[in-house]
Amino acid sequence: MEHDRCSVHECDSDVIARGMCWKHYQRHRRHGSAETAHRRFDETHECRYCGTKDPEDFYASYKGICKTCRKVRRIQRLQRVSRKAA
Repeated sequence: MEHDRCSVHECDSDVIARGMCWKHYQRHRRHGSAETAHRRFDETHECRYCGTKDPEDFYASYKGICKTCRKVRRIQRLQRVSRKAA
């Protein structure tokens, strides 16, 4: 039994919904297009904690914090939670 293939160019995954595979269907739902999502670095971002402006140090979903500071804040939050539980 042969399955239908995704309608997006050069995608060989099986169809899940609306002629698209899961990845492209979800991308279409979220962004309105199944084409490749592009990171938006049209403007310069600045981390609100350390002030870095390097575009490679930010996640695609910029929330005012760089990757390094986000990891540090996560570790600090986990340490606070573990101290409260002890």
